[in-house]
Amino acid sequence: QNEASNKARVAPLRTRSRCFHTVVGMACFRKAVCAALLAGGLTQALVAPAGPKQHGHSLRKSKVALQQVDIGSLIADSQRQLARAEARHRRAIARARKGLSTLLVSSGRAMGATVGRHAAALEASASSLKAAAALARRVADDESVPASAGAKPAQKHEGWGGADMELRAKLRAKADMADHEAAKFSRSSARAAREGSTDAMSALEDSLRTVSRKVGDVTPILDDAHAALDAATKAVSSSAAPAAAKPKTLADAEVVLAKAVSSSRTQAAASKSQFSKDIADEARSVSKKVSDVAQGLEATEHLAPKAKLSTAAPKSASQHKK
Repeated sequence: QNEASNKARVAPLRTRSRCFHTVVGMACFRKAVCAALLAGGLTQALVAPAGPKQHGHSLRKSKVALQQVDIGSLIADSQRQLARAEARHRRAIARARKGLSTLLVSSGRAMGATVGRHAAALEASASSLKAAAALARRVADDESVPASAGAKPAQKHEGWGGADMELRAKLRAKADMADHEAAKFSRSSARAAREGSTDAMSALEDSLRTVSRKVGDVTPILDDAHAALDAATKAVSSSAAPAAAKPKTLADAEVVLAKAVSSSRTQAAASKSQFSKDIADEARSVSKKVSDVAQGLEATEHLAPKAKLSTAAPKSASQHKK
């Protein structure tokens, strides 16, 4: 009975013990599961951010690589464009130098012809004046020529004291003065040729100042222009004055000589004025044309090269966005 009673008392205790252990086991299991879950969550929380960082790092590396590729291609294309622009500019300079040479040689010929005409006009004035002076001297030496119309020729017995001889002496003096003035015109002709050539070359040199810094040394161009100017100056020859008829009286000879002096002076002054005008006009014309050449070179320098990678940059940007 005691044993039976003991079993009866122990059985509920065992049952309660089993339930307790079961409950404790479940609680421990729950704790273990929670700990495992917490440990897993912490590990995931620690490990998970590393993925996006690594992905962002690789993305940045790819972007840098793409940028390096794009910059390298842009630099190479810029160098090619620069080489093409330099070649185009060299060709433009060569064309400009050729055009300037043709222009200045043509202007040199025109200015040389102007200088030659001016020198020839002065030489013609000198020649006509010399011829008039020589004619007046021959008339003064010819005793058969009367002093005026209706007057009788001088007689030998009159000697040096008569009015006729006085007129002849005055005519000879005027002829000598005309010879001196003719010699002055001759000297002026040679001086006009030298100074005219110098002035013309100075005008050509001044016209090249605006473009010399762009096309380089212009000495060969000026040398060609100078040669053309000298050749054109020498090619112009003075025309010989027509021979005048012999005056019939001393008074007529004096009038003819005075007209020759006046005509020579007028011709020399007109030639000088025309020479200055022609040189100035030609200088303005060549300066305008040289300025046009300079503006053409400036337009070539400022001409932007064609950009072949204008559509490549947006593509690379879209790739970066992707």
